Amino acid sequence: MNQAHSLAGRLLLALPGMGDPRFDHATIAMFVHDENGALGIDLAHACDDMSFHDLLDELGIDPGEAP
Repeated sequence: MNQAHSLAGRLLLALPGMGDPRFDHATIAMFVHDENGALGIDLAHACDDMSFHDLLDELGIDPGEAP
């Protein structure tokens, strides 16, 4: 993928009328967006059964000093 078209490092905001209920009122922090796929995390919806550290652990990322 051309680096100029990558959405990595950006916030994506769902617009009204998007038509996909999975993105209703979503604010996505896009971490990876390349020829292999994309990885973003929805910042607008809480997940009661998973903490931020759990998510990083699931992705194999060392949380370091993250709160």
